[in-house]
Amino acid sequence: MKKKQLFKMNCSTLNTKLLAIIKYVFALIILFFSVRFILNIFDLEDLWLFLNELKIIRFVIVNSVLLLLYWFLRTLRWRLLLQERRNEEFSLFELYKIIIFSLSIAVISPFQSGEVLKIAMLKEQNSNYDVGFLTKVFFVEKIQDFLFLFFVFFIGSYFYGVNLIEKIRLNNLVLFLLIVLQFFLLGVSLYLLKKHEIAFGKAIFFSFFYTVLSWFAMGFIWHNSLICVGLDVSVFQIQMLISTIMLATLFSFLPAGIGAAEVSAFVIFTELGVVEQTAKLGVISLRMMGLYSVFFGVLFYVLLKVAGRQRKTERN
Repeated sequence: MKKKQLFKMNCSTLNTKLLAIIKYVFALIILFFSVRFILNIFDLEDLWLFLNELKIIRFVIVNSVLLLLYWFLRTLRWRLLLQERRNEEFSLFELYKIIIFSLSIAVISPFQSGEVLKIAMLKEQNSNYDVGFLTKVFFVEKIQDFLFLFFVFFIGSYFYGVNLIEKIRLNNLVLFLLIVLQFFLLGVSLYLLKKHEIAFGKAIFFSFFYTVLSWFAMGFIWHNSLICVGLDVSVFQIQMLISTIMLATLFSFLPAGIGAAEVSAFVIFTELGVVEQTAKLGVISLRMMGLYSVFFGVLFYVLLKVAGRQRKTERN
């Protein structure tokens, strides 16, 4: 019996290592071809032109306000799902701080895995919180994000000027499997909510409502970033752009989707009929916006943490 158990453990370890190797090889292949594409398309003159064209004041002020709104909507979604089961008040201020930091770190982490930090940060505040429940709520949130991104990808690619599905030659079987995946994810989401005694009808409706609102807030951030370099794209095309780039970023397994995001954005811009030079400025602006969101998010988190400590000191 011991030999069998040892054999199973070794097989499990071997499978885990094999999957990790496959993931890293896949990521390196994507990185190689993406970087090669970027080096062939972009040069230092494009960065210099971007700095000259960028409306820096509008970029910073409008994006900062919209980022605060985006983080707040994500906080409302998380708080709704948390309170449905525990029937206790979660400090909106504390949850907001956690969301700001975790989402900022997620931008530069592979598969946006940095958002998982919010589970550890909330658990650190109160050891009574059930990590299993927090993890399942996190999965419900991610499933809702995937459902929205997939839906917008399909709708946008067919009706808003870029037939991406035909472009990447997805056949009917693959399309059918992707649609089945969406319904499977929805079913998993409902199951997780029901299993943990959450009123899933109400929770699904309002949490998905916040999901849609938050993605539209992100859409306005991207829209503003592009306008700041003279690239005007419709709100619906922006949502298609977001869904495509986010999916490319997630499945590239690369930190911040380095390379994969730039290639996706450039291809979409050119398919929309944007002049190549303007498309380059748009790609650079979106990357700068991502970096700015990390900087602003971490800075604002620190400021809120300091403000929170001062309030506690004044009370005492």
